[in-house]
Amino acid sequence: MRYKPQLLLFVLVSFAWPAQAAAPNRSSVVEPVVLLKNGNIRACGVRATFPDGETPRTFELLVRRSGNDTLLELRANCGVDAGRPGRPLLQTRTINTADLLRGDVGLSQGVSVLSASATSDEVAILIQEYMIGGGTMRCLEPAAEGFTLGGPLPNQTRAAYLNCAGDLFRPEEER
Repeated sequence: MRYKPQLLLFVLVSFAWPAQAAAPNRSSVVEPVVLLKNGNIRACGVRATFPDGETPRTFELLVRRSGNDTLLELRANCGVDAGRPGRPLLQTRTINTADLLRGDVGLSQGVSVLSASATSDEVAILIQEYMIGGGTMRCLEPAAEGFTLGGPLPNQTRAAYLNCAGDLFRPEEER
């Protein structure tokens, strides 16, 4: 049986090209985050920004070093109601940050911040699922809309995070 070259090329390109259906929010912007202090890396993460009326909604998932402690931090511009910051939430395929980040919501420069120890295996699973499969982000406030980020995240973003995280967890004496 003889195949037409155009059909064979179409089939090959179809399997090699990533599916666009995985990214329902094409207008979202995803970028790596690297925070430095005194020339040393102190936090690594990913920032996702979604259009939302006049003010874009921004979510950051960070792994932060504080002395010998490692913290998972979720930051979002969730708005403030009577001095109370909104509560950000990230849901991946199997992990919900509501289960990992149970403390009180802090407010830093108008941004809601949740933080907790990042010592559990669930933190690694959350980051892996987020990088590969994306997730749904929302602020828990009345009638809060969720924003879906399809995966996998862009190669440059994943590579920048992995490079940063390698330096973040390098022993202090090697820095």
